[in-house]
Amino acid sequence: VIGVAIIILVYVSRVITVSVTVPMLHLLHLLQNVNRLDTTDDFSLPTDITGSREVLAIYGTFSMLLKVIRFANYAFFCGDIEGAYIVLSDALRLFNGLGNKKAIGVASNNLGVCMLTMYRVMKEDGMTELCGLTKSEIISKGTAYFWEAIKLGEEAYDTFYEEQGWSGSCLVFMQHLSSRYFNRAIFFLTVKPEHKWPHEADRLGFQDLDISKNMDIEVADQCLEVGFAIDKGEQFDLSMSRIC
Repeated sequence: VIGVAIIILVYVSRVITVSVTVPMLHLLHLLQNVNRLDTTDDFSLPTDITGSREVLAIYGTFSMLLKVIRFANYAFFCGDIEGAYIVLSDALRLFNGLGNKKAIGVASNNLGVCMLTMYRVMKEDGMTELCGLTKSEIISKGTAYFWEAIKLGEEAYDTFYEEQGWSGSCLVFMQHLSSRYFNRAIFFLTVKPEHKWPHEADRLGFQDLDISKNMDIEVADQCLEVGFAIDKGEQFDLSMSRIC
């Protein structure tokens, strides 16, 4: 009887352990891919894996967040600026609630780009409001979004460099940070005619362009120094995406 009880106890313990550790290890793998920005997974729990209520809740949360960001990107590139703005704003609130600084930085940068696009649309169509925002409010919000995106990006870059030095991940992140500076530069230079301090907007815009250029040069130099191959196609795509 004791032997049977021990066998049952061991079996139950194994089932419980597997139900927790296996899905958590799978989730950890997905999160590592997300941090490298190279996953297309939607965080749906694999059919061959079962988990506790808490684990399933985590999968559900990340699935929702990824779908939100993807929908916002889809809406933006389809021309639905209002839809993208609303979804990204909701996503930013969620990310702030979760304290996910990486996601906050990405969402803030995307919202800054949204503000730039909304300003351009309003100016071209002669609109006084878009999404309930005036041009002045859009300029203010865009400035705040880009400031947050770059601040968090600089903090993350410092951490990357302290931990890894000129690693591949560090250089990739530096390239993303350079793009944020470039985005803010274009924002300042675009809105400067209606900025509260146009000369300051002009100065900051060209300053950000200079920072972005220097960071791009640094990335290229360090890639050559440490022996990383520079993909000319990726560089061209990056340049074209910035121009657009």
